[in-house]
Amino acid sequence: MTILWQEARSYVGSGRLELLKRSPEGTEKYRKHKQTLTGDISIDVCGKLGWDPQEIIELNTVKFPNPAQKVDAVFSSSKWFKTTVNDFPYDFESGVHHLLIWSKVSLPLYGENSETIQNEVYNKISNFLKYNLEIHYRLDPQDYLFFINYSNLQSVKAISHIHLLLHSDESIANKILSDQLKPYIEY
Repeated sequence: MTILWQEARSYVGSGRLELLKRSPEGTEKYRKHKQTLTGDISIDVCGKLGWDPQEIIELNTVKFPNPAQKVDAVFSSSKWFKTTVNDFPYDFESGVHHLLIWSKVSLPLYGENSETIQNEVYNKISNFLKYNLEIHYRLDPQDYLFFINYSNLQSVKAISHIHLLLHSDESIANKILSDQLKPYIEY
């Protein structure tokens, strides 16, 4: 069943992320794609993004070993994140564009083994998106939303990624994809 924009806003706002689903056709396409993978989906995602899996490990264990360091660093360099279209989007109504913001630096949004949002991480993501979407692309805050799936809903666990939903003209999504989002540092 196609998800309307207001439904998506409600599901994300209430934390009912399990209600965001692909269409039966999208689910079948995703299932077939997973059968073609090497076995470690993160290796395949890194290949698509042009990233070195070893760099992700080093960033998260050596350079930024604790959550506070990760939060401080996450959007500070454009070489540490990339925005792509979601090749297997959820079944949203026409006019909703499903992008992904991949991050080499782990985004510890939820507490250990929980669905409790860590406010510092949420605020960092929110400020990064406000800086990029509202200031640079002039989007109204009502025309975008974001979420990170709970661990039990994630198919790619080893590489942090934010689901970004835009309720906008396709040209805005295409511009974001071609320009990429800009680094953001809070002072």
